Amino acid sequence: AALGKENAEASELVVTELMLSTAIARSYIEWCSLAEDIELVHELTQKAQEKLQLVTRRWQRGLSNQDPVYTSQQQVELLRQQETSVRSQAQLLQNRLATLTGQQLEWAKTIRVNEQVRGVAYLPPPKVLSLGLLAHRPDVAAALWRVESAAQLINVAKTNFYPDINLVGFAGLRSLNLKDLFLSHGASVAYGMGPTVTLPIFEGGRLDAELKNQQAAYDTAVENYNSTLLTAVQQVADNLVQWQQSIEHDAAQEHVLAAAQAELQLASNR
Repeated sequence: AALGKENAEASELVVTELMLSTAIARSYIEWCSLAEDIELVHELTQKAQEKLQLVTRRWQRGLSNQDPVYTSQQQVELLRQQETSVRSQAQLLQNRLATLTGQQLEWAKTIRVNEQVRGVAYLPPPKVLSLGLLAHRPDVAAALWRVESAAQLINVAKTNFYPDINLVGFAGLRSLNLKDLFLSHGASVAYGMGPTVTLPIFEGGRLDAELKNQQAAYDTAVENYNSTLLTAVQQVADNLVQWQQSIEHDAAQEHVLAAAQAELQLASNR
């Protein structure tokens, strides 16, 4: 039972380490994504400013009315606001990374984008994901160790019902009968000490309560294990759904990009 608790606590330590490392990795990947967004929004802002100059020149030369000028001005300001918002989000993520890694906030300014991280987004989802893989999760393992520890404590509570007799106390007895078990004197006792006897029948109520308490603790541990396992299954299923949605979103974005490039080519020809 003690070993089970020790293994459970060791697994819970691994849970904490896993949560920390996952938070660092997730925050870094999100920051890399925002760094790419900053570049994109900055380029869009420059293009919008060029468009504003073109529509302004057309209006000044009498080739169009002033409506496109106002529309382009609004677009430029919206993109500037978006760029400011993305930069603020990136700064917050940098501060979070510094906190998670135990560094000073100034250290966050030294973080750089790893180009290999951008390829992670294009990894295909697994075709088969066995439920048995969840057994390797430390939170599931910790819950299982708790169950096994509680099961052992039930066995301990059951053994308390067994009568216990110190056989050393029988050394030198010429005969053995019930009187010898309760009397420390008499003709049958060769030495001045009697055997130690524990009869649980006289404290059955307390032992009963202890056994029921351990059984309840075991039931609680089992329910906690079931809950932990179901939570793990749900987390994996939710992340797979998000993964699939991301793939579909990327495919749609590729079509949008192709249409934008075609529109750019037409505008350039015009």
